[in-house]
Amino acid sequence: MFFVNNQTYVIFTKIALIGTILLFIGTLILPWQNLLIFLAGLSAIGFFIFIARYPQWGLYLLAFSLPATSWFFYPGNFKIPFVDIIGIFVFCAFCSRLIYLSRANISQFKKEFNFPVLLPYLAFLTVAFLSALYSGRAEESTWYVVRWIVMFYFIYIFLPVNIIRDKKHLQGVIVSIVLSALAVSLMGLASLPQQDSNNEFVRIKPIAIAGIYPIEENQKHISETVLTALALVLAWPLLSGKRKIPTKIWALSAFFALIALGSFARTAWIVLALQACLIIIYYYCHDRINWQKIAAIILILLTISLPAFWYMTKLQTSSTGIGSTESRWLMTVIGFQGWQEHFWLGMGPGRFEPMLETNIYFFAKYGRTFDAHGILQKISTETGILGLAAFFWLSGLIFCKLGALIFKLKQRRQEQEILFYVSLAAVSIFMFEFFDTFYYKGKLWLIVGVALAAAKLINEGKLAPKNYASN
Repeated sequence: MFFVNNQTYVIFTKIALIGTILLFIGTLILPWQNLLIFLAGLSAIGFFIFIARYPQWGLYLLAFSLPATSWFFYPGNFKIPFVDIIGIFVFCAFCSRLIYLSRANISQFKKEFNFPVLLPYLAFLTVAFLSALYSGRAEESTWYVVRWIVMFYFIYIFLPVNIIRDKKHLQGVIVSIVLSALAVSLMGLASLPQQDSNNEFVRIKPIAIAGIYPIEENQKHISETVLTALALVLAWPLLSGKRKIPTKIWALSAFFALIALGSFARTAWIVLALQACLIIIYYYCHDRINWQKIAAIILILLTISLPAFWYMTKLQTSSTGIGSTESRWLMTVIGFQGWQEHFWLGMGPGRFEPMLETNIYFFAKYGRTFDAHGILQKISTETGILGLAAFFWLSGLIFCKLGALIFKLKQRRQEQEILFYVSLAAVSIFMFEFFDTFYYKGKLWLIVGVALAAAKLINEGKLAPKNYASN
């Protein structure tokens, strides 16, 4: 607990009283514009104290905000999305909690936090900093490392692993992500009547709200969100003590699958097929498959999906689909050339797009630059073979730990199934970003952090059936 003695309650009661007095004085002497700023600041302080006391609520808000990667704020010369503002806020509140515990209760402080997969992360971070120093643009690349590589670990892995302390916290995070996916799905469905079928390829995609696209404009940002929720929602009833996943939860998962299909994003279709295969293999290994039923369902789905497959083929053979494929291939070729020139440490973190700007052919053909489409492109070009090796050590260790624990839980089916679905969500978003551009963002690494947190709870015996409410 954050408050460990009565003295702490007295301290924060005094803070609340002082804040109330200041608010009263402010209403008397400040003009209304400054009063609004004063109220906002006071509210932020109150919220900060609340998150320090109940960090799980900050994590829930962060999980819900994951898709908001394009709702930007501009403090000074910086550009930062809403989700990262929430992440920094929660991280600072959690650090204040740790500072307090270090002074008030040293034994609890030592139990309060740990650093998962620290050694491979430090190896990758070290290579990234070395690459930045030798990039020729040391200041820009070093800032890129701090902005993205430091942040993805300390906010999106460190926080969930240390804040999620029991199954209720894990359930809360899953519910937040599922609610976020539902909101994104409704946004995508709302886009359909706004599209002109005569002049554009109709698909589920984001819409603008008050003139901005909070989750960006591309349809893939919907599909990656729902694919994560598709797997996580299957773990939720098991955490609630159910022995079987109810039909309505399978229906919700199927709804998310349809949204992903309706986005007509190629990567989404690949990941969806991977998810289906892994679920079938998992149930096959436990002899719980009715093959006749599965064959009938697959046949029905294939029959229903024939128009979608035709539509997808039409998209891929259109100028839009061909152009997208060609641009990705050209970026792969250019990236490989850049890797050959800077084999060991790469061109420096954040230098992929500037490299494309110097390529006359690419810029003349497409008129703009893109970030690398794929982890291999990005990591190898920017941090070289050493960075690629360190990154695969980091990601490989994470998924090996999760996989090994799943196999170890053969006699503990309830916990195994929970970890399987949470790990499936992490594998799914990782595979999605393997072909995409969001390698260091929260929508990938928070899910990985949640999977590591679930594994930690299982190792501590906190997800054992005895800890569940009865059905």
